[in-house]
Amino acid sequence: MGKKLSVASVIIFLISVAIYAAVLFGYFKTLFLTELIIIPMIGLIIAMFSERGIYRKIGIIGNSLIVFVVLIVPMIIVTLFWNEP
Repeated sequence: MGKKLSVASVIIFLISVAIYAAVLFGYFKTLFLTELIIIPMIGLIIAMFSERGIYRKIGIIGNSLIVFVVLIVPMIIVTLFWNEP
C-alpha cells in the first residue's frame, strides 16, 4: 500500500507540473489559484504517509516546490517588491 501511495504522489506531482505549465502558457484561463494549490497539497499529504524511498522523496520535494512557486513566491513579490500601482 505504501509503495502505491508514493507512486501516486509522484504522479500527482507530474500532473500538477503539467497543469502549472499549461496555466503559465495561457491554455487554461479560468483555472483558479486554488486548483493549483489543492492538487500539490494532496500529493504532499499522500507522500508523507507513503513508504520510504526515492518516490517519497520526489513526491515531497516536487509537491513542496510547486506549492512554493505557486503560493509563497507571489506573496513575497506582491508584499515586498510590487509597491506601486
